[in-house]
Amino acid sequence: MGKKRKNTPDNLPPRVYVGRSRYYHEGKGTRKITMLCSLDAPIENVWRSYQALVLDAQDKIDPSVATLWNLAQKWLKTDGLQNARGKPLDGDSIKKIQNIFGNKESQLMKKFGDQDPDAIKTSDLRKYMDSRYRISPKGKTVLDDYDNPIVAKNQANKERTYLIQLYAWGKERDWCGNNPAESLSPFPKETRSRYITDAEFKEIHKHAEPYVRSMMELSFFCAMRFADVAKLTYADITEEGLLCGDSKIANRPGNKRPVMNLRLWSPNLRKAVERAKNLPVNVNAQKIVSINQVKWLVTKPNGKQVTYDGFRKDWTHARRKAGLLHDINHKNHLDFHDIKKKAITDFEAGNDDERLLYSAHKSKQQMNDYNLKINPDRRPAGNHDLGLD
Repeated sequence: MGKKRKNTPDNLPPRVYVGRSRYYHEGKGTRKITMLCSLDAPIENVWRSYQALVLDAQDKIDPSVATLWNLAQKWLKTDGLQNARGKPLDGDSIKKIQNIFGNKESQLMKKFGDQDPDAIKTSDLRKYMDSRYRISPKGKTVLDDYDNPIVAKNQANKERTYLIQLYAWGKERDWCGNNPAESLSPFPKETRSRYITDAEFKEIHKHAEPYVRSMMELSFFCAMRFADVAKLTYADITEEGLLCGDSKIANRPGNKRPVMNLRLWSPNLRKAVERAKNLPVNVNAQKIVSINQVKWLVTKPNGKQVTYDGFRKDWTHARRKAGLLHDINHKNHLDFHDIKKKAITDFEAGNDDERLLYSAHKSKQQMNDYNLKINPDRRPAGNHDLGLD
């Protein structure tokens, strides 16, 4: 190791170092080297050179990308958001990105929104992610300084992924010099294996509002997600069965039309549809239907389409009355999406091909993530006689 240079001033400006013949400045993030004055210059000249460099750099900064918030707004306004690999993002991802980066009150924007994108370090993001996912020894979600529940690890991982995409987009346009989120390790992802038993399903169903019961029934008999059940209309009822959409596949890049599948009538599906058609509504419901020109199959008592924000309150209430309400990180926590897993698991199929067709998944691997009663592989046992008798 070389000797430390003698007579190095102690009061050098930030990120200014002594070279062989001149002082130099090393840019943060970009590591760009800019030569300043010679080593025999007085320290006052070094500071003047540094200040001139900083002022010149500030003049070149585009004010529209001076902060992470400003950079994010330019990204959100682009036609066709893309990920770091240049592929278009689907509709669900775009909506989630807008909720995070298009809202100044989001946790990420409150923490980093006013900061220079190049001033944010990987260590800053690590501390932020760790604070976003904290579990107490009792298995309960810890609250932050503002009494907001700490989000689950999957949500923290999504914020990391979207930050990588944002920085990659800005770096291509020379609006930021590094990507601090790229080297940030995600939390290990755990596959949920919660199975709703028949008894649990019936207990929640018994304590639920009538429209919540219909949502549960249609989700179970058609293996549908919440969003797809909420979009069902009277026009989807046909002689052969119920036309069901698949919004997750429809939102994939390249799909330009709705993805539909026809669920052929079964006795229980017919009963579920009839119960949905006869849901109680108030006197103003007919006016709402005539204004919207759409007759939703499942409606709230006011005749309006079911939205997740309104549904979540009644879904939580039903689970609480059934004694099945648990913290989101508890092993027995139930999501509405778990009903689809139950549907695929309970489906009486002759083989995996029939189950795959019923699940509407693209591959058997995806289907098996939902099937919680997979039979083990049947393999022969060894039968070599070692003469042990």
